[in-house]
Order: sequence, then C-alpha cells, then structure tokens
Amino acid sequence: MLLGNYYKIEADELNVILSQKHTVTGKVRAGRGRKSVQPVGSEYWTIVGYYSTVKVALEDMSNYSIRDTHLTDLKTVVTKVEELRGIIQSLDEATLRAATTIDTKRSADE
Repeated sequence: MLLGNYYKIEADELNVILSQKHTVTGKVRAGRGRKSVQPVGSEYWTIVGYYSTVKVALEDMSNYSIRDTHLTDLKTVVTKVEELRGIIQSLDEATLRAATTIDTKRSADE
C-alpha cells in the first residue's frame, strides 16, 4: 500500500514492513542491498523498519517525515503534519479495516 510519494507499507506473515523510496542522484556503489550501479534518476526502496501493527508503522512514518523537514521552522513542520494527516485519511477505509483485523488477529494468536 503506497503512502504518498515516498513510503509504502507491505506485510508478511509476521510483520508490517515500512519502506522508503529513494532516487539516485549520482553514482551509487554496489552494496547495502543494491547489487549493481544504478543510473541517475532511477528509484529504489529501502526498508525503514519492521512493525507489529499498521498503526505503529504509520506513527513511525510520520516521525521520519517530520524529521526529514529538518525542523527548519514551525510552519514547515505544521505543513508536513497536515500533509501526513491527509495521506493517512486518504487511505481506503476498507484497507485500514483489513489491516486492523490482521493486527488484532495477530495479537490474539500471541
């Protein structure tokens, strides 16, 4: 499930996985999950973290996004918070309900 332009959430049988999109701005050496040099402008995803629930993944995404503003001024931070609220509110309610059901079921199984 894409969250705006730079984040996505995926899940496996044990975790909710938050990933962030990056764009190559110069030569990139192989390593850190990339097996070859990528051309400038190409995009790739890196895993930010593994979470037990969608709610915790969304909270962490919000924290990362706010930190990415470098907290230059209050107006920038408020604008980013409003943008994040819009992204979260725009998520399909059925998808969130399904994710919450999975989280609840996972908690009950533990």
